[in-house]
Amino acid sequence: MAGIAASEAGIEKAKIALIDKGWSRKDLADRVLMGEDKSLKIGIDIQTVNNFFKQKRVSPQCFVGICKALGLDWQDITNPNTTTRGPETGFFHDNTSLQSIDSVKNPVSSIAVDNSNHNNPFIPQHGKIDNPRFFFGRQREIRRVFETLNGGSSVAIIGERAIGKSSLLQALYRETPTELRHPRQPIYLNLNNVYDEHDFYDALCGEAGIETVKGYQLKRAL
Repeated sequence: MAGIAASEAGIEKAKIALIDKGWSRKDLADRVLMGEDKSLKIGIDIQTVNNFFKQKRVSPQCFVGICKALGLDWQDITNPNTTTRGPETGFFHDNTSLQSIDSVKNPVSSIAVDNSNHNNPFIPQHGKIDNPRFFFGRQREIRRVFETLNGGSSVAIIGERAIGKSSLLQALYRETPTELRHPRQPIYLNLNNVYDEHDFYDALCGEAGIETVKGYQLKRAL
């Protein structure tokens, strides 16, 4: 099937852009513009958007339209192993060769970098990032969270799986002592190990260094 598939890194950028805009995938599908002329068709089917996020091939027009709707450059999102520029059409065609035309123009893109003897700045590649040296690019979110907390409100961080919520929470946990106007003791509680209400209060009170209680007794103990 002719079409373009997104790279894994490209999908992460697209997910972040979708969350920043506050859209659902259906919202995104409704906002895709097919072509440069605004009088042309607006909107695509939701299945195409789902295929895009599943890294399946979609038509070049839909791929570019989705990226534009998200405010992204399609060339930063595409998987270079699935697409090349087609000189005969000025657009795209399937890449059946070992090297794309773009990589001929830019030889650097075809070089495989061996990181075996170097420190990888993206370690760990899965799971929560505990080491602050490997955490970056979330200063806007951190600032917004502390602005909300300092304003007296609570904050919920919501997003798709593996998008970096736990790593962000860990960073907030580290910065709480210096960023909150009214100092409070930060507690990082991993709910993956909590199975019922008793577990929750036991874990919470344990982290707070008090006996396991709840309700008014918990408020008094804290």
